[in-house]
Amino acid sequence: MTLKIILDSGSDMPIEIAEKNDISILPLTVISNGVEYIDGLNLKPKELVSRMKNDEVFTTSQVSYEQFHIKFNQELDRGNEIVYLSLSGGISGCYASGMMAANDILEDNPNAPIYVINSKCASFAISLIALRASMMIKRGFKTKEIISKIHELCDNTDHYFTVDDMKYLYRGGRVTATQKILGGMLNIKPLLTVDKENGILIGIDKKRGLKQVYKKIIDLIKKNTQNNKVLGNQTIAVFHSGVEDYAIELKDILSNEIGYTDIILGDIGSTITAHTGPGCIVVFYSKNEIGEGLDTIEYKK
Repeated sequence: MTLKIILDSGSDMPIEIAEKNDISILPLTVISNGVEYIDGLNLKPKELVSRMKNDEVFTTSQVSYEQFHIKFNQELDRGNEIVYLSLSGGISGCYASGMMAANDILEDNPNAPIYVINSKCASFAISLIALRASMMIKRGFKTKEIISKIHELCDNTDHYFTVDDMKYLYRGGRVTATQKILGGMLNIKPLLTVDKENGILIGIDKKRGLKQVYKKIIDLIKKNTQNNKVLGNQTIAVFHSGVEDYAIELKDILSNEIGYTDIILGDIGSTITAHTGPGCIVVFYSKNEIGEGLDTIEYKK
């Protein structure tokens, strides 16, 4: 049996990277004016950002129970074990739908090797975890060891992000009206993360201007990683929605101030951008040692 990794498109993993690592991606749906788009296929992030800047409103729809049920059964019929690593259950219904489909299959086949894991992460944080799990599969680790490592990585992978306008998160029900008002003050930039207890978005600070946000991010990473004593050559990532120059600036600061040498730069996908809006910048990293020779990820499109 081979362990098959399944993600949803809230992971923001590029299709070519997924194919190279034998990872399946189930797409969410992005909707505007009654027209449905398949995330990552017929609506690319750059187009979405451009349209949102012109005040077009987008919503999203989770991967359906039926999609999960069909995909899980397909992989089981191929003789594969399955691990589905979901977009955080606190911000999406994908985890609940995946669990429902898995439980229905397990009712008929109690020994079906299906693992559904709530990442309590978003965007490329999930992909970093999945790519490290893929490395373990290629190296012949046992399924039990891989599942245990995935849980560990979910707990240890952090993300800090800021947005240009809180109205998008408020519109999607991801923040409160008070948080929206505070984030909308002149040149005030909110700093947010995904809470590891409930997997929801929470505000942790607000700063005047991006430079102060970057400084706070550096301070938090240094604190959480014991001032770089556990980082090694860890691959981290900086992603953005339509503000590449600012993302490169943060990437350079992370390299100069902390010493990261392997930083992936990429675009936040359409599903996540539909809720954060243009101007989102996020960093993903692990706050503890990763181990098992998994620090550095081979990442070539």
